[in-house]
Formats: sequence, structure tokens, C-alpha cells
Amino acid sequence: MAAVQTITRLSGHTAQAASIIFRNAVDDLLRSHPDLKITVQWVKGHAGIEGNERADTLALKASHLTPTPVFNRLISWARSRTKSKAVYTWGRIWQSSRHSDHVRLTIKSKPTWNLHTFHKAVRNDRRNHCRLIQVISGHGHFGEYYN
Repeated sequence: MAAVQTITRLSGHTAQAASIIFRNAVDDLLRSHPDLKITVQWVKGHAGIEGNERADTLALKASHLTPTPVFNRLISWARSRTKSKAVYTWGRIWQSSRHSDHVRLTIKSKPTWNLHTFHKAVRNDRRNHCRLIQVISGHGHFGEYYN
């Protein structure tokens, strides 16, 4: 019963990717054949229902096959890998870019996903912190020509 409830949910769960594939397949089928009605329900195993018996037979045959993964990576792996690549690329850009004296003195290391000690030390509200970063980086609306 839990599998039936889970397969129709698109929110985060361990079988989320399978749920999305299932829902997309159902949506495609219903778009192609709007007269169809699909019901997903749990059926007690070995209950003598023809469709269920066929599913049991096919499942038994499939259990002897070498599994072919539908997706070879978990979503958490993909997320982690994407973050790592972003930090690596960001770091390369940072290292090869010219920085003002303020930035070189204040932020001495390349970007990481961990909060820099400078930012941990600043205990202001977000608006003040944002303004401080603008001053340090030299990018903000504070030039003499605004006076």
C-alpha cells in the first residue's frame, strides 16, 4: 500500500526519480489517449487475479536478469558533484581575476562552500553585511558622483 501512495508523490523521497518517471509516463499516455482512465491500486499477491498473476510471472523472470540501472547516480550525488564543479570553476575565475587592494587584504582565499571567517566575524544584519561586501569589493552605489 505504501508503494502505491509513494509512487504518485512527486515530493522528496527515496524513490522520487521513479515517481517522476512514472508520473511522466502516465501523463504522456493520458495526453495520447484522453479516453483512458488509470487507477493505481494495491493488489494482494497470489490472489488469483489475472493481471496480478502475469505481473508475478514477469517479476520472477526479471529477477533472473542482470539489472540495468535506469539512472546510475543518486540525486544527492549529482547535487554534490554540481556544487563541487561550481566551487572549482568559481575558484579558478577568482584566482585568475584582478582584485582591489581591499579585497586582497580582506578576503585572502578563493571561494568555498564554507563561510569565510570574515563573514562569520561580521554580526550585522543582512542589509549592512551586503553594504560592507559592496564596499570591500568596490561594487556598490557609494561613489562621490552619487552625492
